[in-house]
Parts: sequence; C-alpha cells; structure tokens
Amino acid sequence: MPRPLKNFVIRYIINNNKKVKIMLVWRGWGILAILIPFGCIVILELMVGKPTYQSSPWYPTSGLMVGAVIVYLVGSWFDKRSISRSREVIDTKTGEKFTLSHRNQFFFIDMKWWSIIVAVFAIIFFISN
Repeated sequence: MPRPLKNFVIRYIINNNKKVKIMLVWRGWGILAILIPFGCIVILELMVGKPTYQSSPWYPTSGLMVGAVIVYLVGSWFDKRSISRSREVIDTKTGEKFTLSHRNQFFFIDMKWWSIIVAVFAIIFFISN
C-alpha cells in the first residue's frame, strides 16, 4: 500500500486575484474523510449528467449519505488494522509503557466520527434547499 500523504498541507486558492490560505490538517489516511463524500457526489453527478445541486437536493444529499457510510466503514477498517499493528514501548528513564498506533484523523477527529459530521451536513444541506 502506498505511503499516506503528508500530515500537514497548506493549499493556496486564488479567488478574485487574492490569495486565500487554507490549511488542511490530517494524520495518516484522514484526508479520505473529505475526499470520499465529495467523490461520491462527483460520481453521482457524472451518472446524472447535469449539476446535481441545480436539479434536486436529493442527489448531493444521497451522495453525501453514501459517502458517510463509506467513510465509517473505511475508518472502522483502519482502526481495526491499526490496533492489530500497534506496539508497546517502554520508556527507559521512567519505565512507563506507551502504546504506539497509527491514527487516521482529519482535523484531529478520527475518520469514523467524520461520517456523523458528513451525515449532519447532508441533512442540513437537504433542509436548506
């Protein structure tokens, strides 16, 4: 499996000839918590053939909901995988035990909890339209 992207990334978006700084913070594969739901919307938009937000609020809402389910499943799979790969380390000076494990977080929130945030965002989007 390829190595995950870097933990911290700063992207610049040019908006009206002004640079707007956007900082995305993730650890491990946590960036997938946002890429998967928006990827589902893009795939649904390609299947429908017209901009989804203009035709009906059901399309982006269903895309976000499917994305939320996929994010939960992928996040749970990563958690199970990281528990099995975790290792215990003992500090030589204090004798204290630490457990090192791989975390997959986006803005310091685990991937599987991002599914709830995405689902709430989908419901708010549907109600507002």
